Amino acid sequence: MKHNFFIAMAFCLATTFAFAQKISSKDIQGHWKIAAFSASGIQYELATQQIVLSEEMKALVNEEAMEGMKAGMQEAAGQFDGGFVDFDATTMKMGMAGTSETNGYSLTEKDGKQYLSLKMEDGSIQEMPVVYQDKRLHVMVDTTQNFSMIFTKG
Repeated sequence: MKHNFFIAMAFCLATTFAFAQKISSKDIQGHWKIAAFSASGIQYELATQQIVLSEEMKALVNEEAMEGMKAGMQEAAGQFDGGFVDFDATTMKMGMAGTSETNGYSLTEKDGKQYLSLKMEDGSIQEMPVVYQDKRLHVMVDTTQNFSMIFTKG
């Protein structure tokens, strides 16, 4: 019985490591378009205009509040229309709302998490948690407000 337990544990660990997707600079090179944005457990899909709520938010939101959120998110979505980010080996260009900005970047890792580290024009470094999940690049732009931008390649 103990032998089966250890085999099961080894299998679980192996599959967990196999599905963890560490991002490399080569993986993200290319053109990415914004597909969705997320704030405080509320995700808005630009193409479908659908709202996806976290489990915590589902427990707090009624139908009337959901309609209000959808209207607010649709209004906010206008600034993301046509948004993109282009990565090459060392720089990224991000465009949104008719403007663009180019910065140097690197991928770093701390405490088991990956970060997109941007070198800003003033020389400062801005670190944003980044995850590649379900063929989508999730970039946590503002950790204090839990705001993420979600990109698809293409």
